[in-house]
Amino acid sequence: MEVEKDEGNVYAYNVEDKIIHISEARSGKKGYFCLGCRREMQAVKFKIENYQSYFRHDPKGVEPNRKCTYSDETHRHKLAKDILQQIKRIKVPPVYKYPPKGHDGLANLLQEDQFIEAHTVENETCFYENENGEIKWGKKKDVDERFLLIQPDVTFFNKDYQPILFIELVATHSLTLEKRVKIRRLGIDTVLVRIPKDSPQEIEDTFYKSEKTKWVYNHEQERADYIPVPNPDAVGVPPVDELQRKLFEESFECRAAQIRSFVRGINKCLAAKPYRDIESSFRDEISRVEGNTADNQERLRRLQEKHRGELVGKYSEEEAKIEYQHEQLSREEEEFRAIAAAAESDFKRKAADLDAETADLSRKSGLLELRISEEITSLGRSRGEIEREEAAIDRDLRAEERRIEQIHKDTNDLPSRFAGLEAAAKRQFAAASDRERAEISGVQESGKQLPARFEKDRTKLESGFVELRGEVTAKIETRDTTGDSELSRRVKRILLAGGTLANFHEGILAFKRNKRALECLNSGAFKNWIRQEGS
Repeated sequence: MEVEKDEGNVYAYNVEDKIIHISEARSGKKGYFCLGCRREMQAVKFKIENYQSYFRHDPKGVEPNRKCTYSDETHRHKLAKDILQQIKRIKVPPVYKYPPKGHDGLANLLQEDQFIEAHTVENETCFYENENGEIKWGKKKDVDERFLLIQPDVTFFNKDYQPILFIELVATHSLTLEKRVKIRRLGIDTVLVRIPKDSPQEIEDTFYKSEKTKWVYNHEQERADYIPVPNPDAVGVPPVDELQRKLFEESFECRAAQIRSFVRGINKCLAAKPYRDIESSFRDEISRVEGNTADNQERLRRLQEKHRGELVGKYSEEEAKIEYQHEQLSREEEEFRAIAAAAESDFKRKAADLDAETADLSRKSGLLELRISEEITSLGRSRGEIEREEAAIDRDLRAEERRIEQIHKDTNDLPSRFAGLEAAAKRQFAAASDRERAEISGVQESGKQLPARFEKDRTKLESGFVELRGEVTAKIETRDTTGDSELSRRVKRILLAGGTLANFHEGILAFKRNKRALECLNSGAFKNWIRQEGS
């Protein structure tokens, strides 16, 4: 935190021991006391515009050897931190990419001014590098001073507790080179805010405007490349942005400090115990892997020899079988070739015999013609008869020649006819096989459907029997014999039989009565009945 050079303070205690701003005080010695030494102060109030009112120590109470050096910047900084804790937001200025150093041109606008809001706000959070070279953050009491990198005045965190913005509160726009290098190394967006010598409300308003806020580091600006924008009317970067441009520029000293910080970080990592442990574990692991590699190579060689022996023993019998089958195929091939040669020889022999027979027939035909001519001549036949016989002989010869040609044709067509017959036989066999499979499938399907059909027929018979039984019962109960159905005729016969039985029964009873009456007549018992009735 930078110390102000101006001796005037704008905050003091009042008689109620409350901190007030100069705007709340009355001019003069009215019971105001220094925040640092607690000695009495005077309020210096100016009515002239652009003159800053302030508190000063009362000259009567100042001792030459005990001059107060307190600046109320500390109070203003604390006030600003408390305000940021409450509002959790700040307006940041636009982000520009400026032309490289030594070049003129317009700045490229990368991002408009905007509000950045935080989920959590912390003050004086320490960012450090642990022994493993990892960036961590926490309270100062938990951090070794050797590993401390930076302690921003205010840090904005997102909901995942990751830092999104550093805020440095200063009296001037200066920041040490070492601090800028560490901020670049962390790569976290950082702004610098000048806290005015003003009331708490004016300090709070500062965070809602970007005039007193400048970028120290912006990740988007660092990644972007400058694109020259030709503009003959441009006069370069406006003077108000020169300070921002200098903050973004990387000087030789800044780069050298970055390299030194980087080298220190590497040396720290190399000297750290975790690195030594990792290096030792790597050496042990390499040694172990080399030993395991040698052992595994030896095991692999033994396994290869073992499996090679097992495979030779396992497949030697199959190899012998394959060789035997190969020899058998070779013999069959030789036999087939011999059969083919014999068939070809037989075909050639038959063709030669056929040619010989043809030649013999031709010779015999010539002799026959000669003999016929001689006989015709000797017999003195007429010329017309001779011509007719010659025509008949010619017809026979042509018929014989056609027969010979047909024989040759049939002989040549034998392979194709055989192939056609074989194909037809195969098609008939395939069709028969398909029909047989279809019939078998149909029989199997019928067999699968038989239980369902039996169940359906049984249900149908049971329902028919129930209906018939109900119909028979109804006809019998109502003695309905109408209709010409077999059921009506049977009911009629049953009812007639029932009537006959009833008549037969009544006849038996009448016969018994008559029999008893006859017995009474024969025995004379009726006489006793008559006497009893007379007396």
